[in-house]
Amino acid sequence: MGDTNNHVEDLWFPDGNIIIRVGERVGAERVGERVCRVYKGFFATQSPVLADMLSTLQTNGRDTVGGIPVVTFPDEREDVLHWLKAMLVPGYFDMDRNRIDPDKLLAVLRLSHKYDVHALRRRSLEYLAGFLPVDYQDFQSKHYAHNVMSRLDNAPLDFYPPIYAIAREIGALWLIPGIIYKMQNIMSGKTSMLDAIHRLPMPLNASFVKRMDKVSRLITRCFPSSSFISIRQSCPRSPIDYYDEYDSDAEPSCGTQWYDLDFWLQRLHADPLRFYGRDGGAWAGGADMEEEEGMCDGCCKAMRARVERGCAKFWDELPKCLGLPAWKHLLAAKAKDLSNID
Repeated sequence: MGDTNNHVEDLWFPDGNIIIRVGERVGAERVGERVCRVYKGFFATQSPVLADMLSTLQTNGRDTVGGIPVVTFPDEREDVLHWLKAMLVPGYFDMDRNRIDPDKLLAVLRLSHKYDVHALRRRSLEYLAGFLPVDYQDFQSKHYAHNVMSRLDNAPLDFYPPIYAIAREIGALWLIPGIIYKMQNIMSGKTSMLDAIHRLPMPLNASFVKRMDKVSRLITRCFPSSSFISIRQSCPRSPIDYYDEYDSDAEPSCGTQWYDLDFWLQRLHADPLRFYGRDGGAWAGGADMEEEEGMCDGCCKAMRARVERGCAKFWDELPKCLGLPAWKHLLAAKAKDLSNID
């Protein structure tokens, strides 16, 4: 049936009763055109939008091939092919959560939202929810650190802006705090945050500059240097008052001064949610700080409690900082997005 060279092998079913044509149109021609032969009845059951589109097809119309009606999607060719394969090719969209193909995932999410294919939209968002938590304590868990962040920590900066853009496009605003936090975390290690931001796709640059600046200010406010200075200064085990050189069993004294507070604050501000992991783990420097600064048990406990309070405050205020609804509304939106109800 016509030129078989442009058939998509995985999407060409000899008994299919509609043809889907994809490819960029230039004038009267389609560049890189690919065609798929699939089942009208199956697609009509996937969403009311597709059902309406297909209800108007005529077998005797002008846009037919061998008496089979042709449907043309105006979207990017590769996006449509990813989307069709996700619906029709078994296992094509069963991605490992830790090895997500961003192009495939975002193509399926975008078109499933556009054409109201609820099941695929939900599955796509489930993948994203797996590595963009809405609870700051999930960032701190050993499971997240070892099974998720061990891979995503090496993700390039440009991994996140497309996810941010589509989250805005489809109204999945509950993803945005996690996206912005991870970008802030990545860019904090750059020599110049502005240089990193300028490499992002336009037109996100201006909005991201503002958001990154707001997030940085919020982190500084939630984790001020003064509170950490006061913990050491108020320690009862100061060298002068506490140290007993003749008592070898006495707990070591604790210095009142920081050796390098600026260094540890920089580490903390870069990734505050993971500075201390839960269950005693330290992913971003908390344990190193305690050891190298010679902190006593009392100061360690006070420091961990202070950081935990800062994390809770930061995460609670982050949506407002980003111009988003409060967490209760974001969590309700997430529950709706991930529900099985169409």
